[in-house]
Amino acid sequence: MTDPALDLASLVGVDSRSSFDMGPVLDGLGGLGAGVLKSSRLGDALHNALGDALKLDIGALLGQAWITVDSVKTALETTRDDHAASAAVPLMPHQIKSSHTPSVKLMVHGLPHVDLPFTLDLVLKIDSVVLGIEKGAVSHLKSGGLTALATLKFAGKTLMERASPRLELPGRVAVRTAGAA
Repeated sequence: MTDPALDLASLVGVDSRSSFDMGPVLDGLGGLGAGVLKSSRLGDALHNALGDALKLDIGALLGQAWITVDSVKTALETTRDDHAASAAVPLMPHQIKSSHTPSVKLMVHGLPHVDLPFTLDLVLKIDSVVLGIEKGAVSHLKSGGLTALATLKFAGKTLMERASPRLELPGRVAVRTAGAA
């Protein structure tokens, strides 16, 4: 059971017992058809993944850092000597994929002539939490961001591919380091 005091949702100002409002997040993806996402399986999957991402135990987050320990070590070393440098290491990345197969029926004199199948692939990449590193030490935990990619294909050939700009999720918690006053 997650201790409410260590629940990331509480730290970023979201009541984890209530439903997470996806409206602002989906609106931020406007160029990718946010209206379609709001009423689709992908929208539902996005809602569930983000809701779950904000219900993480801070202890579990720090434990997850062991998986990316090489990236953390590199960031610590890089920023140790260059005090102007900072690094961000994603700790809990998620990816949601959805594939859809819409089609267009061409009619000739009111009769179906040919069916043109398309493939629409949607990918949502979410960095749940990012570890901030400055001056050779962990400086903060920050909720991450998300990007989306939509690819429309016909007969295996890509017709169009659109990526969203990165949308940063709100929330940051400072971490006291040994050298801090």
